[in-house]
Amino acid sequence: MPHLHLEYSDNLQHIEIKPLLVAIHQALFNAGHVTDPNDLKSRAIMQQDYVIGLNVVTDQAYVHAKVSLLSGRSVEVRQAISELVLDVMQ
Repeated sequence: MPHLHLEYSDNLQHIEIKPLLVAIHQALFNAGHVTDPNDLKSRAIMQQDYVIGLNVVTDQAYVHAKVSLLSGRSVEVRQAISELVLDVMQ
């Protein structure tokens, strides 16, 4: 654990997903949030059907990351993990 679920809009095809996921894994491991890097599991799905705002066609994009954790981590640790994932994604 943790598991990372990443969804992104299809107008972000220039993103290299696997290197991004590896970078997130590395950051989580380096920060000490996992002891065994093989416990990290991630997947990404490009969404083709989505609406942002009131327009069917838009040049806006989105990325949504969800981290699933086993219970027992403090609020502070969960916040640190969220911030770390966001920092790597930016």
